Amino acid sequence: MGQEQGKGLNNHPARKRILLILALLLLSGFVYGIYWLSAIRGTVYTDDAQIQALVVPCSSRVGGRVEEILVWEGQMVKKGQVLARLDDMPYRAQKEEAEAGVASAQAQLQLASLNLQKARSSLPKEIAIAEAELKSAMTRESLARREKEHLERLPGVATREQLDQANTAWQVAQSNLIAARQKLSLLTSPQAKAELLYDPAKNPQFGSTVNLPPRVMDILILEGQVEIAKANLNLAQARLDLATDNLSEIEVIARADGQIAKRHIEPGQVVAPGQTIFSISVISSPWVEANFEETDIAGIKPGCKARIKVDAYKHRTFNGYVDNVLGASISRFSLLPSGATSGNFIKVTQRVPVRILFADKDLPALYPGLNVEVRVEVTDSRARGKKLAKTTNTK
Repeated sequence: MGQEQGKGLNNHPARKRILLILALLLLSGFVYGIYWLSAIRGTVYTDDAQIQALVVPCSSRVGGRVEEILVWEGQMVKKGQVLARLDDMPYRAQKEEAEAGVASAQAQLQLASLNLQKARSSLPKEIAIAEAELKSAMTRESLARREKEHLERLPGVATREQLDQANTAWQVAQSNLIAARQKLSLLTSPQAKAELLYDPAKNPQFGSTVNLPPRVMDILILEGQVEIAKANLNLAQARLDLATDNLSEIEVIARADGQIAKRHIEPGQVVAPGQTIFSISVISSPWVEANFEETDIAGIKPGCKARIKVDAYKHRTFNGYVDNVLGASISRFSLLPSGATSGNFIKVTQRVPVRILFADKDLPALYPGLNVEVRVEVTDSRARGKKLAKTTNTK
């Protein structure tokens, strides 16, 4: 009897310790539950989220065989760095051909200009002759006009035949005067030549070379040849510029600072113009694209704080904020239509993408596609919304 009482007294302290431990565990669970409820209250959560970053495709404007690859996947590169080179032999040949075309066009232009200069050098003599012919034509026209007027003042003396002959002679002299003036104008005025050739109102035989002095005709032809030579030179220069640009495009360069995320080609492979050769991930500026259920987005506004957990860094929580709520649900951009036939409709909760930016500066390597869990605080946003609604109703 005494031994049993001693055992009971010895077990009493152990029982107290067990009860104390249970009480502490219950208290800890209660405190943690309160903390957990306070932490998630006024928040919305999703694990349908991934890290996103700008992925820049790098390509060449020209095609060809890949001659050399200078970087590998995972390597950090700088904007403007050469990533690969294509075979330059076809483009060097094109450039040399274009250079020869420019030299030939320059020679043709020089020759046409010399011929035109030589033809124009004889113009002063032609102009002097035309001026003398104009003076002679003016004199003959004046004499014929006076003779005609003299006979007209003697109606009883001059016969009808004499009057007709005098009138005809005056008309011929007048036509010769007009032709002499036109010839001198053509020799001295380029504008007159252009008007005569291309203005139907001043030249009934539009586009014809009738009545043009031989020297004027030669100059017009040579001027046309000079213009053609200038146009050919411009065309050859444009081809040379294009060939030079194509030759510079054989080097595939990085379009942004970042990391080579994917190499799409191998040495010796033939690529087409504009084909993506490398994909560069700009991991220095990542963001999170979280897809929230449509029932949770009412309180998500730009500026709401967010807590981000990346699966790759389980023991770290990142701080962020909502940048924007995108303007359509994910299903609106799916390849297959989401609508159902009449009578077979099944309502499915839609998800709306939300862009979240990181507020922390010292970020580790966050690669596009990493899975993320996001919890956004919406309490403040809902309070602002209620306050705004109350103010609107009051007004």
